[in-house]
Amino acid sequence: ELALIMLLSEGDARSAKKANQQQENKQAAEEATKTRAAEASALAGKVSTLAASTHRMAWSRVQAELEVQVNIWNTNALQSSAVGGVSSSHGEAQQELESVLQVARGDPSGAVFLLETVLQKVTTEGGLELCGGMLLAADGVLDADRLE
Repeated sequence: ELALIMLLSEGDARSAKKANQQQENKQAAEEATKTRAAEASALAGKVSTLAASTHRMAWSRVQAELEVQVNIWNTNALQSSAVGGVSSSHGEAQQELESVLQVARGDPSGAVFLLETVLQKVTTEGGLELCGGMLLAADGVLDADRLE
């Protein structure tokens, strides 16, 4: 009878040890999950900050390329008038693009569609050509918008 009690006690001890081990494993897994969640949250914050920074840089590039584009349009107008030709007026296009940049300062995502619309209007209705840098800058804004 004593041997039976000892065997039962040993079984209970093994069961208790196994239950303790399972509880410890569960706690370790919960701690690991909490740590991973905190790391993921921190990484998400960094990605969000990077996306916002990328957006600002993309719009800054559009601003810089607009200045180049206006210089090109001015040069083309001077050359055309020097040879007695007629050139398309770019004043309205410049104003519209500058307005898009104003909108982008307050609502960068909302200004993306506006930029596309104005660029299309400039080339189709205005008869003006856009330099490659302006088109690349516009693509950069589109790409940055997709990141958000």
